[in-house]
Amino acid sequence: MSQLEIRAAQIGDANVISSLLAQLGYDTAPSKIEVLVSMAASGNNKICVGVLSGQVIAMMSVIFFNYFPSAEKLCRITSIIVDESVRGSGVGSKLIDYARSIALAEKCSMLEVTTSLRREQTQAYYESIGFQKTSYKYVQKLEDNA
Repeated sequence: MSQLEIRAAQIGDANVISSLLAQLGYDTAPSKIEVLVSMAASGNNKICVGVLSGQVIAMMSVIFFNYFPSAEKLCRITSIIVDESVRGSGVGSKLIDYARSIALAEKCSMLEVTTSLRREQTQAYYESIGFQKTSYKYVQKLEDNA
């Protein structure tokens, strides 16, 4: 495998990011992704892509936030997707290493990641690389903002 390049997502990446999200069952329009990529340039989150041989084959988004109970700054991987054609080749691990490095640069004390309850293989992978399951996440849909 040639060298993986990790760079900030650009508006022109929106279509491929939308396709990657679809591989995990998300139907996110490229126009919405363009807005998120534009906002990430100046906000408390980052969206990056993994590029292999000139093709975007992965994406990851992270957010930095202050966790009030422990008065610590945290970094959460809010999405990480590797194209199904290259899964298992180490791309995901390189993205997580990248997330760890930017979390340290942002003075975060912890890196966390979320995944669906139904993605058991993904959960096992995260545990195998040192993440610990520490909580459950509960959500409630707000109909007015759907």
